[in-house]
Amino acid sequence: MLVVIILMVVVAIINMTSALLIIILERTTMIGVLKALGASNGLVRRIFLIDGAYILGIGIVGGDLLGLALAWLQRVTGLVRLPIESYYVDQVPVDLSPWPILVLNIGTLVICVAALLLPTLLVTRIAPARAIRFA
Repeated sequence: MLVVIILMVVVAIINMTSALLIIILERTTMIGVLKALGASNGLVRRIFLIDGAYILGIGIVGGDLLGLALAWLQRVTGLVRLPIESYYVDQVPVDLSPWPILVLNIGTLVICVAALLLPTLLVTRIAPARAIRFA
């Protein structure tokens, strides 16, 4: 189970990194204007980190709603059956404890936002005059 969780977090990091890089490249003109108006690199990086965290939050909440709905459906109906000879239970057991789910969500959010610090370094390399000139 730990390997699956680690793989899911790695995939989330890769997806969010590529999404954030695309957002940064699309908004190069905006970055140039903000820098020309006196915004520091830290402020611009923070804007993109907040944007990335917002996207991550929507994905986590959506995934939670879908996953918890399916888990509840399994718990109530026993929809997914197992061969009792192999598993000693006739249906897939489901545990809906809130603390592990909450810890997993918060951990995923923190790790992915920390991983997004690296792509936001691209913002510091954008020169304001050059970004505005090619708009």
